[in-house]
Order: sequence, then C-alpha cells, then structure tokens
Amino acid sequence: MIEQIRVKNVATYGASPEKLDDLAEINFIYGSNGTGKTTISRVIADTIDSSECAVTWQAGVPLETLVYNRDFVEKNFNQPNELEGIFTLGEKDKETFDRIKLAKDELGRIGDSIAGLKINL
Repeated sequence: MIEQIRVKNVATYGASPEKLDDLAEINFIYGSNGTGKTTISRVIADTIDSSECAVTWQAGVPLETLVYNRDFVEKNFNQPNELEGIFTLGEKDKETFDRIKLAKDELGRIGDSIAGLKINL
C-alpha cells in the first residue's frame, strides 16, 4: 500500500513539496483540469524522471501498479481512422497499426515520385 506521495518541481507543482499522506487502501484523486491529477498518476506509475517526486510504500516494499490515465490510453488503445468507433487493446496492436500507417505513407510518396517521373518522360 502507498503511505505517501511526494511531488515537487514538476508540471504544475512548484519548489515547495506537496505531500499526500494518511492514504487509505483506496483513494480518489479529483480536481479541475490542470491541477496535477495526471502528474500524481505518473509519479505512482513511475514514469516521471525526477528525484524530487517519490512514492513511499508500506514497509518499503513497492507493489505492482496499474495506472489508468491518458498515458495508458494512448499506449494501449488504438482507434485507426479507417475503422472509426472500433479500437484494439494492446501495445502490439498499436505498433502494428503504426507500421501499416508508415508503410501507406511511404507508398503514397513512391506513387507521387512515379507520377513525377512519368511527367518527365
């Protein structure tokens, strides 16, 4: 269980450390846009590269964390334009769609190059 979350000098947080402590097994973090909710989730997920932000774990034993924030959604959900309303779950599927998009872009460039060469002929 998390005992404390400390955030300092990152995103909307300033030089004075902000601490969340007296945490329960389940905690709700809510607030207006731009108030630091995603930053806190990134500290918990350990995706912020800062020595000034930290999670203190009960008995010093970190648990596996699954943080469902916008980073998670961007990394794991893919909604290709050609299949509007349908998404796939999983990092590998997103990587496959990204490779397909790059290949289609390259095919378009090759087609443009061929058209230009035909004009020159």
